[in-house]
Amino acid sequence: MLVTLHGLIEKSFTEEIERRQLQLELLQAQINPHFLYNTLDLINCRAILSGDKETGGIVRALANMLRYGLNRGQTWISLEGEIRHVEAYLHIQRLLMDDLAVDIRVPDDLLSASMLHFCLQPLAENAIVHGFAGRTEGCRIAIEARLDGISLRLRVQDNGVGCDAEAMNRMLEERPIEEKGNEADDRGASEADVTRAASPAKSPALASPSDKDRGGSGYGTLNVHRRIRLYCGEAFGLKYVQTAEGTCVEAVLPFRPNLNAAPAPRRYEHV
Repeated sequence: MLVTLHGLIEKSFTEEIERRQLQLELLQAQINPHFLYNTLDLINCRAILSGDKETGGIVRALANMLRYGLNRGQTWISLEGEIRHVEAYLHIQRLLMDDLAVDIRVPDDLLSASMLHFCLQPLAENAIVHGFAGRTEGCRIAIEARLDGISLRLRVQDNGVGCDAEAMNRMLEERPIEEKGNEADDRGASEADVTRAASPAKSPALASPSDKDRGGSGYGTLNVHRRIRLYCGEAFGLKYVQTAEGTCVEAVLPFRPNLNAAPAPRRYEHV
């Protein structure tokens, strides 16, 4: 009994440390928002005065992406706000890429649902950075949301190079390398053995904050999966779905209706 209780306390303590570490990493990536917004507003005004509407649109999209990304430091956001965030990101990507089509389908009655912040954008970025690596034409990304019992499922699918969904799901289920490393030390295993067994470097589609050369924004799919598990429980997280073309990944979260949520600002609002 005492051993079990000690184990539960240790597990809870470890999860709290990991949760705080993830929050710290997110805060470290943030810049003073007021200074940043004022600077973007200045650039936007200059673009308008010079008649450069395209540049103004880019700046407004970037401002919206940062605004929803920071989310005033809050952990939870409405589904509508999360969609606005990924829309702003993909709006900029469409201008950077020669041929990127985006299809977002979300039922109106789900827009006010509350969800864990910063889940969709890393998945969309993963599709662009890894799924479309070296490709500039015929790129497609589809995002959809649906209610599945008590779960909210957010699907991101692309027509890129694809992956082995079963292998990806196995990697997601592996415990963090730090935890495996501790157990390996107890058994006398070498650090190299642990790294080979658990490192997300096996697949470029799984990126952790330390894998900045492979993880796009630095908060890749593995980070999203870990955050969902920490805040929502082991029953939730990411799940890869095998498709005939490209990659399909679902973020499975608890459905949390929030009927009193204020509507999000209109798309690509003026900064």
